[in-house]
Order: sequence, then structure tokens, then C-alpha cells
Amino acid sequence: MLFHKITPDQVEKYHQIFYLKGVAGGYAISKSGRIILKKIEGCYYNLLGLPINTTSDLLYKAGIDLWDYLQFN
Repeated sequence: MLFHKITPDQVEKYHQIFYLKGVAGGYAISKSGRIILKKIEGCYYNLLGLPINTTSDLLYKAGIDLWDYLQFN
């Protein structure tokens, strides 16, 4: 991933606005937190903590098809 160049003041404001305790790398990609991201390469879900595409592929190889467990919430 590639971040926008931001000023020290913008970094401070970002950390004041977003609750970042417990997030990887000190930033949040969800909601407005993505304002600092310029470009993402690969799977968006890898940045959220679970590489869902890789997980699905591995489970499928083990005989578990996630399509069998879809639910409408």
C-alpha cells in the first residue's frame, strides 16, 4: 500500500480523530481512516486483519466451502 504525503499537523489531527488503540500499524483503513491511503495493491481485506480470499482458498482445499455458510444479516 502507498500512503499520501501528509504534514505533521495532519498526522496529529488524524490521531486525535480516530481511536487507534489495537489497530495494526497505527492507522485504520475503515471509515474515513482511509483518507491517508493513496493506493492499495492486493486484497483490501488483508488490511482489515483477515485475508478472506486466501482463507477461503485454503479452507476449500481442506474440503470446506465458505459458500455453504453464507448468511444474510
